[in-house]
Amino acid sequence: MLSDLRHPNIVSMVGFCDENHEKIIVTMYEAKNGSLKEHLSNPNLTWTQRLKICVGVARALSYLHYYQRRGYGVIHLNVNSSTILLDENWEPKLSGFKVSIKQSLNRMDQVFLSEPIGTIGYLDPEIEKTKG
Repeated sequence: MLSDLRHPNIVSMVGFCDENHEKIIVTMYEAKNGSLKEHLSNPNLTWTQRLKICVGVARALSYLHYYQRRGYGVIHLNVNSSTILLDENWEPKLSGFKVSIKQSLNRMDQVFLSEPIGTIGYLDPEIEKTKG
């Protein structure tokens, strides 16, 4: 799935290894400025830079969910400040696809999970409401 994704705001996959029950995904190192988590409280991060990061992440998510030529949508399930990497130009690169799922484009609004997946504190509030 990750090898199908080509977008300026998504990390680029270089290779994959599956040996001895160990899986490794190799991506291009694109985090010259670290992750967003390292900069959220930084007063030197301007509003223009923050907006650029927000727009880039929104574009990446739109591409994941609705890119028609790919034929399926991707639901990331773990978008948080640690999975948003920042390159040398402060362009965001979405990473952390290990818990992502594929979904038919015409069923993107019909995803059912038996258990919440993702990072606590970043889970969709709607998931919390449905827990019994």
